[in-house]
Amino acid sequence: MKTFKQRIMLVATLMVIAVSGYAQSTFHNLLEGDNTNFDGGTRGNWNSWGDNTPTWNIVDSGVDGGGKCLQLTNPSATEFFKAQLAYTFNNVLDQSKKYTFRFKAKCESGSGSRQLQFIYQNNNYTQQREVKTFDITGEWDSYEIENVNLDFNDANRILINFGKDQITFYIDDIEFGYYEETQDPDPTPDPTPDPDPTPTGSLNNTMYYDGTQWCLMLEDFEGKTIGDSENIELSYGSDGTATVAADPLEKSKNSLNYITADYKDDYYYIDVTLPNSKTLSSTYFTELIFDIVFNPEGGDNNYKDIYVKINNTSNQLGQFRINNANTESWNQLSFPLQNKYTGEETFRIYIGGIKANNTKANLFIDNIRLSVTASGNCGKTTQTDAGWMLDGNTLYISGKGDIADYNVEPNNIPWNANKDNISKIIIGEGITAIGTNNFFEHNKLESVVLPSTLKQIGSKGLYASNENKTIQFTFHSNPTMAADALNKNSSIATLVLDDALS
Repeated sequence: MKTFKQRIMLVATLMVIAVSGYAQSTFHNLLEGDNTNFDGGTRGNWNSWGDNTPTWNIVDSGVDGGGKCLQLTNPSATEFFKAQLAYTFNNVLDQSKKYTFRFKAKCESGSGSRQLQFIYQNNNYTQQREVKTFDITGEWDSYEIENVNLDFNDANRILINFGKDQITFYIDDIEFGYYEETQDPDPTPDPTPDPDPTPTGSLNNTMYYDGTQWCLMLEDFEGKTIGDSENIELSYGSDGTATVAADPLEKSKNSLNYITADYKDDYYYIDVTLPNSKTLSSTYFTELIFDIVFNPEGGDNNYKDIYVKINNTSNQLGQFRINNANTESWNQLSFPLQNKYTGEETFRIYIGGIKANNTKANLFIDNIRLSVTASGNCGKTTQTDAGWMLDGNTLYISGKGDIADYNVEPNNIPWNANKDNISKIIIGEGITAIGTNNFFEHNKLESVVLPSTLKQIGSKGLYASNENKTIQFTFHSNPTMAADALNKNSSIATLVLDDALS
C-alpha cells in the first residue's frame, strides 16, 4: 500500500510527463523467451538444417551474467544456404512495416571470411531476398540492419545462413521487430475507465466466468516462463516436446506448444487436485475444456486423431481429428465427464496419443479447465453479460456491466433458494452496478468483496442483516448508493478500503 507521500510524488511525476509531452519510438520485438536469448536452455522455435548437415547446441555464453547462447557449427565450406538457421512465424509479416533485425555474435577461428547472411522468404520457398552479409569477429559484438522493406506480401520466415565458411558461430539476443511512434498518455485520463472484461494473470485453480459459463481453471500457463519444458510422457523412446510458448495469435500472453513425435502414445499431461474436497463423481463438473490451435510447422499435413483421457487407462475421454491446420483462431474443444468417473479427487489429464505411427502433430494448447454447474446468468443489458455461481457458501458474480434488477414479491432472485446459506459474496472486476434487491435479506452474510469497477448500488442492493454479527464490506471504488442500499437496522459493518480511498 502506498503512503500518502508516495501518492503525492506519483501525481507530481505524472504532471511532469504531461507537460513535457512528446512522441517516442517503441520497439516491438516479435521474438520472446528462448526465441531471443536461449536462457531457458532451448532454441525455442528456431530450426537448423542444410546440405552441410550443420549442428547446433545451447551453451554458456560467458557474458551477461552467464546466460545461454546458440552454438552453430558448419562442417564444410560451400555456400551460404547450405547451412541455415530459420524462424517461421505463424502469420505472414506486415508488408506495410519496416523491420529491424539485430543480434550478438562471435565465431571461432577457422577457414574463410567468417560471414553470416540474413535473408527472409515465404513458407513454400518460392520467394526470398538476401538482405545483408555480416563479418563476424572472434569477440562478442552487436550487429544490426534497420528499415527492412518486404518485397512480397507472403513473407513469414527469417533466416541466418552460415554455410559459406567451415567455422563455429555463437549467436545470442536475436531481435526482429519494428518501431512504432507512441504519444505520452493523456494527462487527464478518465478516472474510472471501462475495464477489459478478459481475465488477466494466472487463474489456475480459480473459478471464473468466461462469458458463457463458469469454469475451474486448471492450467492457463500465464505464470510460466516461455521456454520452460512441461510434463511429457513418452513411449518407444520418442522425442515429443511440451514447451511454454508465446500465444501464436497474440490473444493472450502464454500458451503451451505440444509437438508429438512419430510414435503413438506420447502425451502431455497435468496433475489435478480438485479444491474443497470435490470429486469427478458428482455432476458439479460437467466437461473438460481446452483451447487449441493446429500448426503445420513442425508437424505434417496428414490427418491424425488426438486422444484425451483421465488417468492412465485404456478408456479414452474422447478424441478429436486434425484434417487441416488452423492458424487463424483458437478453437474450443470439450469432452463430457458425466457418469464416467467415481470419486476422483486427484487425477491426471492426458492430451496426445496419436492414433497412427509415422505422423506428427504440432499443437498450441491453452486454458485447460472444467466447466461447472450450480450457476446461471444475471446480466442486466444482456443476460450472458454477467454470470453467477455458488461454490459452497460463497456466491461468485463476474462478467461485465450491471447485475439485473429483481423483484422480491414474487422473489425472482436467481440464487434466492440458497440465500440462507451464503456467507460470502465476491463480485469480480468488470461489474459496474449491483441491481435492485440483489442481496435482499441474505441473513447469513459475513463478507462482501466489491470490484474497482463498481459505480452504483441500487435500492436494497445490499439490504442484508446478519443476526447482530458484523458484515465486512471490502470496497475498491467509491460507488453511488441508493438511500436504502444498505439495511440501516443491521449490525455494524466493517469497511475495508483500498489505497485509492484511504
